[in-house]
This record gives sequence, structure tokens and C-alpha cells, in this order.
Amino acid sequence: MYYLALVHRDPDAGGYGFTIPDITGFTAHADTDSLDEAVAVARRILADHIAALVDAKLPVPEARAAEEVLLDSDVTEELEEAMATILLPAIQPAGRTVRINISIDENTLALTDSAAHDRSLTRSAFIAEACRRFAGEGEVEAKDLMFRIPARAFRYAGFQDAFSNVCRNLSDEERAHG
Repeated sequence: MYYLALVHRDPDAGGYGFTIPDITGFTAHADTDSLDEAVAVARRILADHIAALVDAKLPVPEARAAEEVLLDSDVTEELEEAMATILLPAIQPAGRTVRINISIDENTLALTDSAAHDRSLTRSAFIAEACRRFAGEGEVEAKDLMFRIPARAFRYAGFQDAFSNVCRNLSDEERAHG
């Protein structure tokens, strides 16, 4: 599930602000000039917000389709003031964290560490997020990472090979998009 987030930029105050129309009262602010860094901050704040809702045994709001949010008359004014919209993943805590030992080739590990660093994530957080994203059925879109891979590749190619391909695709896409 992804939430449509509105990105705001105040040239006088600096940094970026984020609001999510589907989560009443949700705001995030990143005091940086880098939009990539700001998005990483917003993702962490959203994950923490969702975890707090779950811990408090409160419902996590359903995300509407982006098209539905964009056509919502209650969002029109805020949308006009936003500099951009992005999709932020709704990462819900799935349970207690468990320590594991995995084997992975060194090139894939280097790609994983680089991609995690670029997103201000730990290696474990990056791998956990990749697993959640690509464990589904059908075509999975990692919209905020700007690449697509069919989920069936993980069933047939084996997880490690598929994960290696995802990291390579991510690295290639990032080089292509600067």
C-alpha cells in the first residue's frame, strides 16, 4: 500500500514538508535542500507514525488510489500549493525483529549497501523492505525506487538471484536518472 503525499517547499524557511491527505494530521518536515534526503526522512517518519498507530491498537488508514486523492475536492487547494506529489510506502511492523544469518554474493551485498545508504536505511531495513515489496503476487511496482520487476521472478529464479537482479536494476536505473 502506498500513500499519495504532497510535497511542499518554502523557499524562506528551507527544507521540504510532506502531508498525506489520507492520514489526518500527518506532517513531516526535512530540513535539507536535497529532495532525495527529504523523501528518506518522510518515509522514516511515516513508518514511525504507522508503528505508533499499531502499538496504540489504532486503525491504520487505508490509502486511496492516487487518482482518487487527486480528484478529491477537499484536497484541491493543498494540491495546488504543493510543488509535487510522491507515493510513500505504508510499511507496517510485521512483528518482532528476528536476527538471521544469510549468504549473499559480495557484488549484491555492495549494491544492497549502496542502495540502502542512498535511502538513509540500514542494510537490514533495506532488505526487509525489499522482501515486503517483492513477496506479493503479480507485477509489483516499487514506485518510489523507479523500477519494476514481476513478482513471479522471485518464485522461479530463486530469491537470492532475483534480489541480485533487483539491486542491479536499481543501480542501473539510478545511474540512468542521475
